[in-house]
Amino acid sequence: MKRGLLFVLPVLAAAFAACTTEVKEERQFVNLSQVVCSFHGAGNEPLAIEVKTSPTEWTVESEASWVTAERTDGRTLTITVADNDASAERSTTVTVEAGQAVQHIKVVQLAPDSEIATYRRLDALANGGVMSPGGKYVAGYTAFIDESDAAGFRYTVSFIDLDTGEVTEVGPFFKSQYDFFSTQAVTDQGVLFINLGMTGECLMIDLDGNASFVERIDGCESWPHVSRTSEDGRYWVGYVTERKGFYRPVLWTDGVPELLPMPEKNYRDEDFTTGILGRGISNDGSVIYGSTWENSDFGMVYWKRVNGEWQVAYAGKDVRKVTPVKMIDVEGNEYDLNMVNGLTCTAEHTKVSPNGKWLASMYRTETPTENRTDWILEKRAAFYNTETEQTVIIDDLGECVGVAVTDDGIAFISEGYAFFTGGHVYDLNAGTYLGTLPEWVYQHYGIHVPASAWVRYMAPNGRLHGYYTVEMAGIGLQHLGWYVTPVGE
Repeated sequence: MKRGLLFVLPVLAAAFAACTTEVKEERQFVNLSQVVCSFHGAGNEPLAIEVKTSPTEWTVESEASWVTAERTDGRTLTITVADNDASAERSTTVTVEAGQAVQHIKVVQLAPDSEIATYRRLDALANGGVMSPGGKYVAGYTAFIDESDAAGFRYTVSFIDLDTGEVTEVGPFFKSQYDFFSTQAVTDQGVLFINLGMTGECLMIDLDGNASFVERIDGCESWPHVSRTSEDGRYWVGYVTERKGFYRPVLWTDGVPELLPMPEKNYRDEDFTTGILGRGISNDGSVIYGSTWENSDFGMVYWKRVNGEWQVAYAGKDVRKVTPVKMIDVEGNEYDLNMVNGLTCTAEHTKVSPNGKWLASMYRTETPTENRTDWILEKRAAFYNTETEQTVIIDDLGECVGVAVTDDGIAFISEGYAFFTGGHVYDLNAGTYLGTLPEWVYQHYGIHVPASAWVRYMAPNGRLHGYYTVEMAGIGLQHLGWYVTPVGE
């Protein structure tokens, strides 16, 4: 639900005293607790909306016969909807007026056969869990204190079958043997990838509880890590340390690894020093993306197969600009720096749409300060079309990040940068803002998600996986998981 904006209109009022005239300004406004509301097809309870106005007298009018909007007291408007006897969703407008101030409420009612979608929080799963590319599973692990283990903890892995709602638990796995660190990916075939902490391996666990490591790659220094898989499970993408401190993106095909090609230069058009990490892959395996790992650059790179060969480029080629500048260090000496306006991404694994058409990203600009000792960063949500090679930059939402996108160009955006909180939805093809994430989810699924929620991934079948942000005592801000399955699932 979206809180009403405060609309204010100035009105001049004259007060006469003897031979002088005093003119004062009277503020007129309508402030509503909600300006968008959605109802199911049938069986709805009346909805009360708080109304604050100046002047205090106000009127309300509905534009549709199926909506009754009435003033139930001086501060409350009650909206009642009749059952929907049509075969499709319908909407109308309710108007509130106070003096010259006007505010509108959008009323949406779902089709009559709509039911409440399934919504579950995943508070118990560490890292909020992960969803498989086709939306078959949500999986993750839960940690328990266990004094019988030398390291004091054991883990249980859970696979939630979103077709049936059945939960398969496997384990226990003890920390003294497997130091679980972060959930990476789960396949639609039921294999979960988990990065381990101290030892650095990537562990695979299946529905039967069988555990094995992703094998080492010949000639590389570290254990490899898998970040994401294709829908059929044939292709995995991730990264490995090729030599000390230098990362290379990796593609596995039927379990066989290959190092992906690198751009000639890093994000700043300089020689690579730290390399690139493979982050995600489209469901059909046709598009891969990753991020550079040079200081705080995080330039977004992507690969497409052309004539049987992987071609690599920086995402957002149409908006990318590299500008050499002279900067001044702390001792007052000049040094050369390439400043870049371009697309960046960090460690998210689900920024590519299922068929690889779109990449969710962030457009970051760099501007030197007047004294050239520092630079100013501006960040906007951005989405790159890998077919047209054109970038859509969202300027009107402030500092935001593109976190996920569908093949049809429905873009999911999160507020913030270092720690995501809250979300918005945007139609890239129409260039239209579709509302906050809670508004959009309620309109399309008929359920409420927390105000701080944002989407990590939307599967082709409409299933959503995301996070919401909470403040936990003694820990601080944390991301907890949730998922939604559509009506009729």
